Amino acid sequence: MKVGFDLITLPSHTCQLQPVDVTCFKPFKTTFRAYKDVWMLVNKKYGATKKDLMLCVSLVLKITLTPQNIHKGFKTIGIWLLYLNVMASKMQPNE
Repeated sequence: MKVGFDLITLPSHTCQLQPVDVTCFKPFKTTFRAYKDVWMLVNKKYGATKKDLMLCVSLVLKITLTPQNIHKGFKTIGIWLLYLNVMASKMQPNE
């Protein structure tokens, strides 16, 4: 059954070609660590529960996983058809 799009998989260790890694997941990790560190400082007496961590994850996802960041990821690495010149420049052989 055709649904109108092609699924492309990328090999591991090619994060420079994975748009959401570039502009969403890396900022997510950085922001989550900062929120978690602040939470731990404020709540020294209590350990973080799964509920506490999930609330933090939910908040950070809303900040970092946005349509603008996703679009920026495709633009940054040049996979978007409008940005073929970016991809071509990344594929130049090393001198």
